[in-house]
Order: sequence, then structure tokens, then C-alpha cells
Amino acid sequence: MSQNSYREDDPAKEISRIINNQKSLLENMPEAVLLINSDKSVEYANKNADKFFQKLLDDDTSDKKVRKHWKSSILNCLPLSASR
Repeated sequence: MSQNSYREDDPAKEISRIINNQKSLLENMPEAVLLINSDKSVEYANKNADKFFQKLLDDDTSDKKVRKHWKSSILNCLPLSASR
């Protein structure tokens, strides 16, 4: 059996498989995971990040609109640096 026998022959299928594996790993991590774009917007938040920020906002505010759109609201409070 070759070392690469698990790989698909079709590159598009292989890319799709890798993307699905990465999403699955991020979604099932016990830690809160945020992927933030260079324009400081949330590109991705796993379910634990969603739970964490929802609870944080539930404790801090009764405004349902803010809780529903926490991804845009919470970034205004975080000290995000553009440096790499």
C-alpha cells in the first residue's frame, strides 16, 4: 500500500476533503476559536466561541439585537492588532 493511498485522484475532491476536515476540527475543539480577517471582521467562529460570547453578552446586556449580532459588536471591544 502506498503512503498516499488515502488521497483522491481528483484535486478538487482532495481540496474539499481537506476543507471539510479542517472545519470539523475547528468546530469540535473545546476552546473558543475565532478567525478574524485583516479588516477586523469575524470570518468564522466555532460553536464554543458563539456560546462564550453569547453568555458574555447575556450577562452584560439585555439587548437581543446586540446578542444576535455579537460578531460585529464584540470586535469593537477587543484589542486587535494589525501587526504580524
